[in-house]
Amino acid sequence: MDEIDIISGRETPKEIGPHLDLLTEKIAIDCEMMQSNIGQVLGRVSVVNYDGKTIFDSFICYPEPVNITNTDERLN
Repeated sequence: MDEIDIISGRETPKEIGPHLDLLTEKIAIDCEMMQSNIGQVLGRVSVVNYDGKTIFDSFICYPEPVNITNTDERLN
């Protein structure tokens, strides 16, 4: 059994890369965006199957430095 992510409660894969054997007819994709010095950038992509099992989950790394800014005053 995969480890359980404490924050999301979802199973997290032990291997890096897509788990195509977990594909189902219906999937959900979540893209987390971040505010940076170059505008909004993709920060994380997660794909889960119909049963909630993680197919793919990755933080995005950029070749050039990206400074993350916090423009949401509720979080300051």
